[in-house]
Amino acid sequence: MSFAEALTSAAKKPGSKCGVGQALATFTGKDHDALVDAIDNCGPGKALGYSHLARALKAEGVSVADNGVGRHINGECSCGPR
Repeated sequence: MSFAEALTSAAKKPGSKCGVGQALATFTGKDHDALVDAIDNCGPGKALGYSHLARALKAEGVSVADNGVGRHINGECSCGPR
């Protein structure tokens, strides 16, 4: 596979969501509101670290890693920019 082909195959697929994006799409009511608030208050210098949010999501069965939370918050995941 050429480099150009590798870049194309590694491109974000429309409609695919990261673990955080999937949780946002499936959580409802108070859980959804709590997740939105947590995302807004998560990151360097904020109330929650990426690992805190990742642990809480994992406890709910969401497949996500600390760096996946960071990528979502920074708009660098498969969900695209926030």
